[in-house]
Amino acid sequence: MLGSMLLVTLLVGSVTAGTVPAEEIKPAAPAAADVLVPRGAYEAARQLAAEQQRQSTSDSSSGGLSWLRQNSVSEAFSVLFPVSGLDPLICKTTNDDNYNAGICLRVTDCLYYRGESFGACGGGIGSCCVFAKKCGETTDMFISHFVSSTFSSVDKGSGECKLTVNPMNSNICQYRLDFDAFSIIGPDASSNCVDDFFGVTGGSYTPKVCGDLTGQHMYINVKPGGGPIVLTMDTSSVRTMGRKWDIKITQISCNSPDRAPAGCLQFFNETSGSVKSFNFRRQNAFIAGEGPGELQNMNYGVCINSKVGYCDVTWNQNPRSDFTFTISGDASVPSEQFTSKSGTTECTSDFITIPGGYVETDARTTRPAERFCGTKFPEVKTASQPYTLHVVTDVDEEGDKENFGFELNFRQNLCNS
Repeated sequence: MLGSMLLVTLLVGSVTAGTVPAEEIKPAAPAAADVLVPRGAYEAARQLAAEQQRQSTSDSSSGGLSWLRQNSVSEAFSVLFPVSGLDPLICKTTNDDNYNAGICLRVTDCLYYRGESFGACGGGIGSCCVFAKKCGETTDMFISHFVSSTFSSVDKGSGECKLTVNPMNSNICQYRLDFDAFSIIGPDASSNCVDDFFGVTGGSYTPKVCGDLTGQHMYINVKPGGGPIVLTMDTSSVRTMGRKWDIKITQISCNSPDRAPAGCLQFFNETSGSVKSFNFRRQNAFIAGEGPGELQNMNYGVCINSKVGYCDVTWNQNPRSDFTFTISGDASVPSEQFTSKSGTTECTSDFITIPGGYVETDARTTRPAERFCGTKFPEVKTASQPYTLHVVTDVDEEGDKENFGFELNFRQNLCNS
């Protein structure tokens, strides 16, 4: 706090000739007071802020947006003197139970744009501001949250609920949706989202989804300078449930290092991790009136960012359960009878594809295999870049029983290891 007070003193305590009015450094919100800033300090602060923000954008991690260092003088400059064309600072809120990320803004800006403050940021100068939006509202903020009207109250659904997201400028090429919390009614016995469902229009393809998506994410591609995307949550007005959703929406500029490659509905920027199908549930998580979990009519790509010094990737079924790969066939039989299938002849309806994949045979040789289905998944390696996994499910569930979907682990391997 002492550092913050010193910073304020240095910036606004010296009134000299050749000053810049505070209104010039505020993007939109009216100035709280007629403060004068020395021109030399203003220009130096602008340059330092720009350099700090450019440097921070190069540190992407976990397929998401960069987390910036907290409580630094350079971040305070970035908050006080926003640089046009650069993304605002991302901050961690003091209330992880509701929101984990906000935008570091000046306190007056947060109030002006009708956000809610969750702690300080930017060396104590800024406010970690969250913009929570509900049904029928509109947003054009760098980060917004689409939230349910009530949290976990058991009640009937409200029907159609839409949020319109406008690009914050003409250089937005992508949106990332993070399902920080998402629990609505799941699919019916035919794996179709009928009672409740969520979808996105106005951008690239996104499947209709339902059930439990907490922890999942999606990337939506748009044309720069185009119109809005619309998030639609439609909940049944005749079925009761403790529904809850908090979807974090982040706008990604066309030249951002956080932008996912084209054709990737999901993107993981790490050397190891786990990929789950939408609404994947544990084996014993049956819900009355719903199907086992796998959603029908899916057709999307999952991409892994290849790292320098790593030459291939290994895919494995998550070992925590025998039911972490049940995407076609009869999974109601004892797990000892689960079987792995591969190839275009055996896998024709519900399957995943790993380009360039190969598996080890009993004779310790390898054979090529790219398409997989059934109730068991073998260890698969591929050196084909970019690393992708393609998910396909159709609308025909004949012969399929208790298919939950999949949870697969991936690990990038060092070259010559």
